[in-house]
Amino acid sequence: MRVLILSLTLSLSLLLPACQSEESSGESTAVQVEDVKYTLLPGGARVVTGKLYNPSEVLVRNAQIQISLFDGNNRRVSSMSITVQDVSPGERKSFRQPVDIDMDIRGAKVRSVLVL
Repeated sequence: MRVLILSLTLSLSLLLPACQSEESSGESTAVQVEDVKYTLLPGGARVVTGKLYNPSEVLVRNAQIQISLFDGNNRRVSSMSITVQDVSPGERKSFRQPVDIDMDIRGAKVRSVLVL
């Protein structure tokens, strides 16, 4: 049992740093997702919008945002991925992605962010 726990701990310690990017200076890049909103537009189109904030000193070339989608009973029924590119240091970059899922979606929440 100790071997299993140790190997799981080691695996997690190797995977978690992959969620951040490191430049040659050794500085890690952590980003923040802000103002995430699911909207049903008047014509029936559905979109998820928000902003990606880069508080670091390094350019974020690619960030992949995983979004969980919820139904009217607040149950997670699906997910989607949004890619935001070229976010300069200190910049907030807006994103807007159509929801292409044929389900009754009522809300969205950020599940994770991966800086590539």
